[in-house]
Amino acid sequence: MAVSLKPLDWPAARNIVLPLERGILTMFQQILAGLEALDTDAAFLAEHDVIYYDGHWSFLPWTADCYFYNLNWLKVDAKTGRAVTYTAKQTSQLCANRELLIAHYRERVRRVEAEGFSRAMGFEPGSHRRKERIDDVPSDTWRSWDPNLDIRHDHNLTPSRWRREQFRDQRNCQGWRETTINIAEVLGVQQAVA
Repeated sequence: MAVSLKPLDWPAARNIVLPLERGILTMFQQILAGLEALDTDAAFLAEHDVIYYDGHWSFLPWTADCYFYNLNWLKVDAKTGRAVTYTAKQTSQLCANRELLIAHYRERVRRVEAEGFSRAMGFEPGSHRRKERIDDVPSDTWRSWDPNLDIRHDHNLTPSRWRREQFRDQRNCQGWRETTINIAEVLGVQQAVA
């Protein structure tokens, strides 16, 4: 299942095209449309610019009333191969009961349409206890064997942070680690990235 803003040439997936403009509300509407079109008990949220390894998909939520996040990921600069990771729940690493996610994203879309988006609301279900949260459903975590690679480029909807100092609250970048990835090799490109 792929929910996009333009038709995709991807025979392996059913493509739902929404005639909307790119933005935060649109992202939530895309997620909701995909969830409503599925017929599974659990759903993984996935993004086009993340390389997911097989172990990620073998996770099974052990309860239907909790959001689950894979914490084994790296953000990789597409130009330099610089990679960072820290302990954080990311929407692109979310798995949960599909009906739970539908209820969450219906309410999220309704609120953003009515009130606009606030960063205090956050992006990740169950990741904070602020009053702006969408619901009171908790979250838990797991780690796949191999890290998923979140490729960061000039067109990501959310900004990239490459230094700890870019975080207002240092509690949001606990476990900070850096490395370098040969992105050309990962993507199977013959020429190395400059």
